[in-house]
Amino acid sequence: MTKRREFSRAVKAEIMLRCKTPTGFRCEMCSAVVQSGEIDHTIAEALIVDKSKKLTAKDGKFLCLPCHQGPDGKTPKDKAAIAKAKRCEAQALGIKRETPRPIQSAPFPASGKTPRIVKTPLKPRELYR
Repeated sequence: MTKRREFSRAVKAEIMLRCKTPTGFRCEMCSAVVQSGEIDHTIAEALIVDKSKKLTAKDGKFLCLPCHQGPDGKTPKDKAAIAKAKRCEAQALGIKRETPRPIQSAPFPASGKTPRIVKTPLKPRELYR
């Protein structure tokens, strides 16, 4: 497995210049102007097969934190896509998931102790007049 590729300082600077506005940086997903954010791979790095090519500014985009890390953000969607790709690859290679083995030991014996709280049925509630 090859190491994850990271953006160089020059490529990061190029992406930041592309998103620069007079008041901050524009998120390339929701167009919000924010003071800080994160540079993300356009296509998840785990989904790229040929990792020999160098990363360029086209391979990344500037995202605000909610768009990148939020519950509806890109990172959770990337994780789901990566998991699906791994499942499809395993299926294509004929790799099957291990089925859980049934428990082979005997269950615990019933306790001979009396319960600490004796539960008696409640009496029907009388109506007050």
